Amino acid sequence: MKDSDVWIACQQSLIYCCLENSSAVEFLPKIFGGQYGENSRKWEDYVRTFIYQSLKKDLLEVVQDYGLISDISADGLYKAYSCASLGNEEIWMGIQFSGTSRLIAVLRLNDSISWEKVRSTKEIKDLKDLFFE
Repeated sequence: MKDSDVWIACQQSLIYCCLENSSAVEFLPKIFGGQYGENSRKWEDYVRTFIYQSLKKDLLEVVQDYGLISDISADGLYKAYSCASLGNEEIWMGIQFSGTSRLIAVLRLNDSISWEKVRSTKEIKDLKDLFFE
């Protein structure tokens, strides 16, 4: 898997979160075949890291947790997803994320909040810079 493919999958998931609340199972669906792929454990690792990095960089926020975990910080969620297998649907599907105002502002500057952009494979440099700063 090329780094550029992973980044585009991250970018697509971030854009998606600005259009609709999303749970972890909806992130990075093309990486290792997603939750039902042959290597779902690797996909889980990528999703955990994606969520952690997105929260740390103030690109995603938890908008609904249904009281499933007490610590919704980046570290707390990383630990929760590390301890919960995909079979624990409450965690993987129950916690909902949305794009932050910071993410929305960057995407608006790049005219990139649309369903068409979710499917796009064109890199948004400003967003990549924020994610990896």
